Order: sequence, then C-alpha cells, then structure tokens
Amino acid sequence: MGFRPLSAQSPATGSRYLAVDHWAYEYIARLRDRGYLSSLNPLVQPYRRRDVARALAQIGADSLPEPARSWVRLLKSELAPELAWSPAPQQPAFGGELMAGGRGSTSRRLDPARPVGTGSAWPWWRGGAWGEVGPIAAETRLYGDTYFRDDPDGTDPGYDPRAQRGGRTDNAYMRPYFPFGGADLGHLARNWGPWGSPGLMISNVATPYAQLALDLAAGPMTLRFFTAELDTVGGAKRQLVAHRLDYARPELVFSLGESILYVSPTQVLKFVNPVEFLFFDQSDDPPQNLMLNAQLWLRRGPVTVYLDGLLDDLDVSPETPKAEPPQYGFTVGARLHSLPARMELGAEYQQVGAWSYRTPNYVDRYSYFNRGLGANYSDYDRLKLWTDWYPPVSGLRLSPGVLLQRQGQGNFRDSIPGGYYWGRPALFWGIKETTLRLSLSGRYQPARFFWLAWDVGPNRVANKAHLPGRTVREFEATGELGLRLEFSLGGR
Repeated sequence: MGFRPLSAQSPATGSRYLAVDHWAYEYIARLRDRGYLSSLNPLVQPYRRRDVARALAQIGADSLPEPARSWVRLLKSELAPELAWSPAPQQPAFGGELMAGGRGSTSRRLDPARPVGTGSAWPWWRGGAWGEVGPIAAETRLYGDTYFRDDPDGTDPGYDPRAQRGGRTDNAYMRPYFPFGGADLGHLARNWGPWGSPGLMISNVATPYAQLALDLAAGPMTLRFFTAELDTVGGAKRQLVAHRLDYARPELVFSLGESILYVSPTQVLKFVNPVEFLFFDQSDDPPQNLMLNAQLWLRRGPVTVYLDGLLDDLDVSPETPKAEPPQYGFTVGARLHSLPARMELGAEYQQVGAWSYRTPNYVDRYSYFNRGLGANYSDYDRLKLWTDWYPPVSGLRLSPGVLLQRQGQGNFRDSIPGGYYWGRPALFWGIKETTLRLSLSGRYQPARFFWLAWDVGPNRVANKAHLPGRTVREFEATGELGLRLEFSLGGR
C-alpha cells in the first residue's frame, strides 16, 4: 500500500514517545516559542512522536528564515517515518535503536555550578526495540551508565556489581491510545515543566520508575494521572501518585496539579483515583508528603514567560511554640527571540526552600534513589541570564551566560536535625555558599545521529563548602558526546 501524509483526521494509532532526554526537544521548544507547533503543550513532556509529526506537517520549512528552517528540516528527518505512514491497522511497524556516548566533568557532579570532588569521564550506552500495532505502541531498551557509580547525590538504581550485568531496563512501556487519550504501563521518565527547566513537582531528574498512567483530553482540557512504585527507604515501601489538569491554547497554557508520596505496603491503592482531591484526603497515617503545583506558560509576540510554583507545606495552625517555616519552590523565566532571528535572550530565577521535599518522617522524602522527583536540591536560589546564538553553521548553538547561586545547608536527603524544623529559617539554613559563574555552553548537532555538548567557565565561590570566609576561584567544565543509530521495519 502507498503512504499518505499525516493529518488531523488520523484514526487512533499507536505511537511511541520521544524520550524526555531526546535532542529534539531543544528545537521543538524554540519553534514553540515562535508560534509554531501550537498543538504541543510546552509544560508536559514526553510527547508522542506522531503528535510532533502532525504539528510539523503544518509547517513549510522553505518559507521560514534561518535557523528555524534548519530546525524544521532536522526534526522532519528524525520523524520521517511518522510523516509518511499507512493508517491501515494490519500494517504494524517495528524498529530498533542503538546509542552510545560519554560524559565528562571536572568534578563528580555534572552540574558545573555545584562542583564536588575530582572529575572523570563516564561512558554510557543504550539499545532497544519498539513496535506499533494498531492503537498500541510498545518500547523497551537497556541502559548502562557508569556515572551512577560516582554520582555524589544519587545511589545506583538497580545495578548489581556481583552479577556484572552492567545495565538495566529503561524507558520500557506499553501504551494503548484512543481518540480522547491514552494509558501507559511501564518505566518512564516525565517532566511536568517547561523544556530545559525540570518541573518542581514532577521532573526527569530521577531515573525512570515503574508507573501506571492515564490521560484524558476534551477540547482545551486534559487530565493527566499516574501512580508509581518507588524505591524502599529504611525498610519502607513507597508509592507516588500525581495528577494535573491542563488548560491549553496556542498562546496560553495553565495547569493545576497535586502529588503525594506515601509509605504503606498494605495500601498500594489508597490514592489511585485520577479525580481524587489529595489535598483533602491526605493525612499522616501512613506517612505522607503532599505537593501542590501551579504552572503558567504565556506567549506574546517575541516574548515567552513561564511560571512554576510548588507548595510543599504551610503551617496555618501552629501546634508548636513556633510555626513551621514555609516549604515551597518557584521558578520564573522569560525568553525573548528574534532579536535578530539567530539570537535569543533568556532569564530564569528559581528558589527552593530549606525544608522542601522532606518531613520529620524521613522515609517520605521526595526522591527516588536519592535523586529528586522534582528539583534535585533544596535550600537555594539561582538567577541565570544567557544568550543563545545560532551562527550560520548547521547545528551549532553558542550560549554565553552568567549565573548567581546561593546555597544553604538544607538538604532533603538528610534527616532533619533534631527531628524538627519549627523556628528555623525558610531559606538559607546554616552557612550560605555563594557562587558566581561565567560560562560558555553550546551544542553542535549537524545531523540527527551525532551531537556534542559542553559547558565551560570560571566560578567564584564565597564560603566554599559552607566554610565561613573561604573564597575560591575554580574553572569547571562538563561535556557530552553521543552517537545514535535507528532503523524502522514493517509498515513504513
């Protein structure tokens, strides 16, 4: 059978996801800010590949100025199978993917503004297969990353050095799709936030975890829900439930959400209800940690503004001699594009309270294998200013920037000192470390199967390691190189 272009009248057809760490999101976000791909929600990832292809099919690359023209062409080369397809359900499609690369850093952290210890280089690899049959899509892959052995903030998510397996299942799921939504069963990473800024309630900081998800759409409204099984902490089995309601228009997206992390080996279905009001039904038995979230994305001409607000706890009726400090987080950001067409300006301010993401119970801290389910740190604020410049070299971006970061000694991975935090500051507990960083980051991706990324520059750190009066100057750098091979079989 011949192929026909993807159209808005397509029947319910299975489609795998663009994983949240896929290179395509950088270009999708840039085009979305410019008013294209308006059917894609900029505050929720991952996207289905077929949904991205459907939005791309409405764009004629030849009519666009550079660099948008090159972005569209690169995305269309990646999504060529989805842009030309046969809708007949008896024609399944299958394929596979192989990826390999390496990351390096001058410190043990891959965040050059938070260096610690001596750096190294860490190779990684991925390999998997996928299939799409009628309204069902399935994907599975193995993932190996030597960085998990050295990450100073997270623990190894399942490797057994005695077995010498060297990898684990990652991004493995099955998704049945229907005209008004879909469901997911498997291991996935999600980001409920603007691209490039991990969501404060649900982010892709943590590695993929087992989950059952559902999304239902009606006009501009979409209800999203998932329940997940997390790691065991202190012998306690932990679950996570999250849902959000989105209102999405081409120029405006607004979302309200809530999540709860609870500890109960006998009540695994306690909050498994997509339309339950967790705020009213949560309690302290079993141990629980509730989050409330609101997000906004707004586009007006060449300006895009986004907001992400998190409320972890607010002590409105103190039962202690002093009220508990507010536990919260928020992100405010803006981007200005088309200064000329090859240049953008960006600014972002983020603040996360000293006691956010944890409670005196410790076992219900908001993390998975010690990596944040939302932000990866607490007790800090950070201001970033940057310029993205796309010179007339295919696939090249250069981004000079400046960052000011202040970090207190609050850490959601630790037990709360003394078992309580009332009467303590809401932000900057202990000795505050202040970092000023000048950087030149960038990415070079001349083709869909190869990329090189980097972030280099000097830091000036006052009260280094929270030691009063200790000021140091250091040069920090991170980099990544990746190669990818993908093939498709079957009905395409």
